[in-house]
Order: sequence, then structure tokens, then C-alpha cells
Amino acid sequence: MKRQDYVHVAARLSVIAVSCFTSFYCLCAYITFTYQQVIKGELLPELTTLARIQPYLYCGAVALLAFSLYPDLMRRRTRIAAGILLSFLVASGAALLVHPLLTGLQNDRSSLWWSFAALTPMWWLTVIDWLAVRRTVIWGKADLNEIRRLFWACVSAPIFVTLLYSTVAYVRLRAVGQGNSGMQEPFYLLLVTAFTHLLIFMLLFVMLSLIAGLSNLAQRPLSAAFKMYVALGIGLAALAFRKIVLTPLSFTGPAADAFSLALAIAVGGSIVGLFIRFRAGWKPATNALALLINPFAPEGIASITGRVACIVVLVAAGATVIVKTAALDWSYLVQEIAAAGIWLAVFASFYAMTNASQAKKDRAGSYFGAALAVLGLYAGLGTILPRAFAHSTQAEPAARPNGSLLERYSGYNVSLKLTRSILSPPVRDTSFYQFLAANTNIPRSTYVKPVEVNLVDPSGLASAGQESAAKINIFIIVIDSLRRDYVSPYNPAVNFTPAIDSFARESVVMQNAFTRYGGTGLSEPSIWVGGMLLHKQYVTPFAPMNTMQKLLAAEGYHAYISRDSILNTVVAPSPDITELDRDNPTMTYDLSRTLAEVEDKIEHREDRTRPIFLYTQPQNIHTSVINREKASVPAGEAYPGFYAPYAARLKQMDKSFGEFIDFLKNQGLYENSVVILTADHGDSLGEDGRWGHAYTLFPEVVRIPLIVHLPPTLQRLAYDKNSPAFLTDITPSLYYILGKRPVCSSEITGRPLFTEQLSEQNTYRHDSYLLASSYGAVYGILSDKGSRLYIADGVNYTDYLYDLSASALGVRSQVPGSVKRESETLIRRYVQDVDAFYGFSGKQEELAHDTRR
Repeated sequence: MKRQDYVHVAARLSVIAVSCFTSFYCLCAYITFTYQQVIKGELLPELTTLARIQPYLYCGAVALLAFSLYPDLMRRRTRIAAGILLSFLVASGAALLVHPLLTGLQNDRSSLWWSFAALTPMWWLTVIDWLAVRRTVIWGKADLNEIRRLFWACVSAPIFVTLLYSTVAYVRLRAVGQGNSGMQEPFYLLLVTAFTHLLIFMLLFVMLSLIAGLSNLAQRPLSAAFKMYVALGIGLAALAFRKIVLTPLSFTGPAADAFSLALAIAVGGSIVGLFIRFRAGWKPATNALALLINPFAPEGIASITGRVACIVVLVAAGATVIVKTAALDWSYLVQEIAAAGIWLAVFASFYAMTNASQAKKDRAGSYFGAALAVLGLYAGLGTILPRAFAHSTQAEPAARPNGSLLERYSGYNVSLKLTRSILSPPVRDTSFYQFLAANTNIPRSTYVKPVEVNLVDPSGLASAGQESAAKINIFIIVIDSLRRDYVSPYNPAVNFTPAIDSFARESVVMQNAFTRYGGTGLSEPSIWVGGMLLHKQYVTPFAPMNTMQKLLAAEGYHAYISRDSILNTVVAPSPDITELDRDNPTMTYDLSRTLAEVEDKIEHREDRTRPIFLYTQPQNIHTSVINREKASVPAGEAYPGFYAPYAARLKQMDKSFGEFIDFLKNQGLYENSVVILTADHGDSLGEDGRWGHAYTLFPEVVRIPLIVHLPPTLQRLAYDKNSPAFLTDITPSLYYILGKRPVCSSEITGRPLFTEQLSEQNTYRHDSYLLASSYGAVYGILSDKGSRLYIADGVNYTDYLYDLSASALGVRSQVPGSVKRESETLIRRYVQDVDAFYGFSGKQEELAHDTRR
């Protein structure tokens, strides 16, 4: 290419990048939970930084594009379009400098409209490119070898992808000690992987060969084929983006469909336009698909040397991408995007590597028949590969539960997971999942009036509690994403938390503790409410529902609180609150730094007669923090059997916690304090290939540590350490401890974990409890005294059943139809009870969701 061509490409790609970023950021502001967690919570600091400098990035891209548009401004057929675009870009750039868009976005419909508007430059560039090249592309004589090239590319690509992903999966399984015995039936797994990938690529072959055949009916076959290939690519890209990206982000309905299509047209059209501009006027094009693929896989790789080099690059790059994205999990979003990208790259490469020489006769009928035979075989696989493609909600043969085997293996082989997702037959009855979706992530535009939540009679709250109890200090440390099996009081194999172990020996260790919500978004507020919440982020003003803050105000506490992005909404400002971590973004909260700040403020407090309250939620072991720090581990440290980057950071936190306990003892505060160490939720750290906690309610996510130190004056209180305990029980317990009694009993609110008589707790116990994801339509039922966990995944239309008494992480089993029906009934009732408690009727939302379906 010439120098000006490089400038042209750089200018176009910069505009595409800035437009895509702006559009997606606006979309995140529109989606309730991404607005709360990603934007306000600054989950990805790099994203926040880019949002702040977006006006300058935009203006830089405009300046570069203005230079590259000069030829279009001089050309008659593109002059008007280029002039309009340049005027629009200059005006919008100036406006952004004066009034930055991204930093002022709100969680309302305007952000959705901005996400569409941000795509305008790409749409307009597509128009300009089409006007510039529509008469300059030279079409030659059609390639007679097209169907053969398509067929062999669609056979070679799935074989390569199968071997690549299966090899990486085997290595990963060996790394976690399951390479030999953890996954039985390796031939079966390889067979399913190969066949499902072959099915996907045969479907692609059928679509592409149909286009090749239909285009022959047109007056200009190659031109018609080119347009149909572009349309197919845009359609597939829109479907992939809708399913892989938007569904995990809880964005559904017509608006999601429209955005996916608009984005695919904008990106696909602008990139295709850019590529063909450099082919216009070249030698005659004899293959429409090759013209599109050429930028990804140049024709030069058809040589022996080129083929070898291409395969080496594909293996190295593909394996690197698979490994690097393995721990970047948001319902497998990043991994599935990577898998789709690898599919595209592999297909393009093998298509380019296939000999393009002319043939006397292309056996199109034979190739097409072979593809149809493969697809036909798929319909009769019930006895060959039992339930290989079925949702796990469907029954599986008891003697051979291959559906469960495949699902666990798919966690390590995400390409297989993606193929099974595409090929899975639709769930027959989706009414239950539609109900879940209708009552999940209730948008901010749906007004819900705050409800006054009281754990005791308001008159009882205003009255003084026990004189001795009124001076009790309260210290609550909620370690974000802390797993119970990574602390020694719950796992004797842990040797890197000695301070927590020492603290536990002086405290009460709740052996059967859970979070009500998987994910911080609703888990943290549920502590302050002391009960379940409406699935909305958030009903405002929140103060009427904040029973913890009511208690602190009534008892005259001086509160030290890390008001993170969630507590900024949940906890009302008050002169009785000293804010911690004031100048630190939420995701940088560090336990050592926070506790050092607390110690300094306690030592220098003016009024030493007031009781102290502390609440902080450090982020040291959050998955995003570990990934941002490159999963580093200090030199010389090793943690066999544990995820080392997580364990190493927890070791440092344990040291800081121990030093803080020593501080309380030295200050004479410990013996008159309630100290609670817990977590808002756990985390998946590679179990069956899972990472993170975005949507899931798996045992490692919902089971948490809950350790409570009581002052000697309160150690007479009775408790049952084996009974199910929840984060929502913390505030009711504090009410009881401080003499605010009786604490109300309901299925919405929690219970006091400590009572004068153990028999008092019988009135608070229930046969089952509702659990929920904070971000998606995933709900669970915990029953049998906390030993059985049923999960209904309304995002992936999958059900799970775990026996929590069998092991620390539970043992999964099949879901009997009776359990499924009973659990779905309970979930419906509990969700409706929560809705009714907060004065929300989900009927209209459900009807709207049905219409969207």
C-alpha cells in the first residue's frame, strides 16, 4: 500500500474504534446493572479512564479522518456525503469538548438513544465507501472451484478447532489434576466435540453454497454473491452479538435485537467498505468470498510455506487466546467471543489455503449431499450420543449422565460449550423463565415507591436498649469474594490464614452460612436491609429500607463506613458517619490501607463515649483485581491445591486483619465489641472451568464464611452453628443483641442468630429459602436444612441440583421432575412475595416480556 493508504486505514479504524467504544459505553449506562457495577462501581478502571478522555480521542480520530477524506471531497460522487460527514464530525467533536457525553450519562432511555447515535459515523462511512467503489470493482469470470473450496474449508476448520480446543482442555484438566481420572470417556468427549463443530461448519457450508448457487441466477453473479455474503455475515454477527454479549448483560427484547443489527451493519459495513476500496481497480475478482476473506487470510498462504506458517500462527495465537481468556469470565462472555473469533480466523485461513485453481467440473452436488447427510445424521443421534445437545433440564439416562459430563467438560472446552448452545433444541415451555426475567433487573424507569422496613416495632427502636449493650462496638468486615474453603476455620488444609484461625477460636463459626445473592449488587444492600430486596438497582430513596442505619442512629453510633459505589445509594449521608476510602475508587479498596485509616481515626476521635461502628468491603481478592494485577504471586510462595494469586492476596489480608484485632485488644475495645468477618459472596476459581460470580449460584459462590465474636457479656446467648445462616441475619442479630426485641419473623427478613433461649429460633426457621443472582434471572432454592441447593438458570435455561452435605463444594446430581416442579413453584411464590412486600406488580413487566419474546 502507499503511504496515504496507511493513513486512510488508520483513520478509518480509529473512527470505528472510538465509535464502537462510545456506543457500547452508552449501552452500559442504559443497562441497569452495568451502569451500577461497571460505570459507577468502576469495575474496569481502564474503561473509566477512556470515558474521561473520549472527547480527545474522538477529536483525534476526526482530525485523522479529515485528512483521509480529502480524495472523497474532491470526487464528484462522494463529495456531498463526505462533506456532510465531516461537518457532522467536526460539530460533534466541538460539542463533546464543551459538554463531554460519557461522564454525564444517566441510567435512562437517553443512554440507549446515544448508543445508536454513536454508530452514525460508521454508517456514513459505509455509504461513502459504497459510492466510491460501486462502479470500480472489476468482476472477472467466476471461480468454478468455489463449492469445493467451501466444502474442504468447512471440513478442515472443525477438525483444527476440535484438536486445538481439546488439546488445551486436556492440558488444563491435567493442571487441576483431572487429566486422567476426572473426565472419563475421553473418546466420547472428542467425538462429541468433533461432531458438533462439524455440524456448525456444515450449516455454514450449506448457507454459503446456497448463496453461490442463487447468485448464478443474477445478471451479475459475482456482484450478487458478494452482496449476499455481506448480508449473511452481518446477520450472523448480529445474532452472535445478541446471544453471546447482550444476553449475559441482561439486555433482551426488541431493543437488544435492534442494537445488535445496527452495530453489525455499522461495523461490518464500514470494515467491508474499507477493504474493498483497496481491491477496487485491481485485477478482476473471480471469487466474491475470497474478496471478503483476503484481508484476514491473504491468497499467498496457498503455498506450502504459507500453509505451514499459517497453521503455526493459528496454533500459537489460538492457544494463547484460549488460555488468556480462561479466567476472564462473565457467564463465559469473553471466552465465547474468543471462540467465535477463532472459528472465523480458522475458516478464513483454511479457505485461503485451499487450492483456488480452476477445475473442469466442480462436484457441487456431491459436496452438498455430503453436508446434508451430516446434518441428517444429527436428527438421529439419540442413541449414538445421548442427550449431547440437550439442555440439562431434560431427563438423562441414569446409568450414563453424559449431559452432566459434557457440561462440566464444556467449562474447559468453551468452543464445545458454544456449539452445544447453538445446537440445543429450544426449551418447550419457557413461561417460568419468562416469569423470572420479568421480575429481574427491574429498570429504573419503572417507579417503585420505597417501603418502610422495620425489624422491630418503631416505638421499640426509639426506646433505649439494655444499658450494657448500648455501649457495644460493632465491627463488620465483608471481604468481597471470600470463599469459605480458603480460610482455615472451614478447611484444615488452609495454612495461610493463621490470624483468622486465631480469631475463630475466640468466636462463633457459622458452619452453614450463605449469601442470599450471588454478586455484590444486591448482596451488600441486603446486609443493610436485613432481608431480601426487590430485584432492582435500586429503589430510591433507600433510607426507609435501611434497617441497619436506623439502628445506628437510634443507638447513637459513630459510624466509620467505606461508602463504595453501592453504599453511596444505600447509606444516607449523616454527620454521624465518617467516610473511609474517600478518595479511592471502589475497586481499589485495600483492607490494610482501610484498617490503618480506621485505627488512626479511632485513636484520634474526640468523643470516646460513643460506641463505634465499622463497615468496610475490601476488594483485594476480587477476580477483576487479580486479573488487573496479572495474577501475580510473590516470589517463593506456593499454595498447592489452591489458586495461588487468590491465596497469596488472602494471606496478606489475614495479616492485616490480625493486626487490627491486636489493635482492638490494645485499645481495650475488643472485649466490648461484636466483630463480624464474612463475605458478600464466594467465587468460582476454576471449578469445572468456571471463573467469577457474575450470574451463577453454584455452591462455591453462595457458601460463605461467617465468623462472629461476641463480648463476654453476651456469650451466654444461645446459637446453632449448623443451622442455615445468611448475610441477611446480621442486622436482625444486632437488633437482638442491642436489646431491640422482639425481632419480626417473616420469609423476607432475616433472623437473630443469637437468642436468650435456643427455642426462640424455632419461630424464625423455614423449610426453604430463596437465593438469587444480583444481575441475571438466576434463582435458587436452599432446602433440607441447607443441604440441598436447586438452581434455575433463566439466562441459559438450565437447572442444577447439588447435595451440599456431600462435600465442601457440593455434589451435582440429576434434577428429578418432581424436584423441578416443586422448586419452580417455590421460586414463583417467593419472588411474588418479595414483589408484594415492596409494592411491585410484575404482571405488566411479564406481559411486556412475553410480547418481546
